[in-house]
Amino acid sequence: TLLSVVNDVLDFSRLEAGGLALDPAPFDPAAMASSCAGLVAERAEAKGLEIHVRAARGVKPMNLDGPRLSQVLLNFLSNAVKFTAHG
Repeated sequence: TLLSVVNDVLDFSRLEAGGLALDPAPFDPAAMASSCAGLVAERAEAKGLEIHVRAARGVKPMNLDGPRLSQVLLNFLSNAVKFTAHG
């Protein structure tokens, strides 16, 4: 959406200016990957694409800025769906 694009540009500007604060906290990367995949699944299915998430067993929470990492992965997946040809 347009709001997401604007927020991404603002975040990038903050990052370049050194004003983007990261907030590391215990975070489950496997759950985040599944959540992000779920958010783009409908658009992927409409193009005949499938998204599969496989996480190693026993992955422990990590100290990460979860929302920022989710934002990166969601952008990556959204672009993958957008720029991948049908089926």
